[in-house]
Amino acid sequence: MIRVVVLFPEQHDVGTGGPRMLRLTARFAQEWNTWGTPETTKPVMERLLAACEKEGRDPKTVRKSVQALFFIAPDAET
Repeated sequence: MIRVVVLFPEQHDVGTGGPRMLRLTARFAQEWNTWGTPETTKPVMERLLAACEKEGRDPKTVRKSVQALFFIAPDAET
C-alpha cells in the first residue's frame, strides 16, 4: 500500500518500504514513515539511507518516524 499525504502543496509525506518508493521518497519527500518492530524496521531504515545517498540527498533532511508494533498478552507465552 502506498500512502501519500499532501499537507501543503510542497510537502509530501510517504509511508513505504519498497525499493521504488524509497527511491521516490529520497528524491521528493519531506517526511517518511514505516512500521514494525525495531528488528524489522532497522533494515528498511538502512535502505532509505542508501536510497538518499544514491539520490545525492542528505538523509538528515528527511523527517523519519516508525509506527511501532507491540502486542498485549496476559503472559510471555501467549
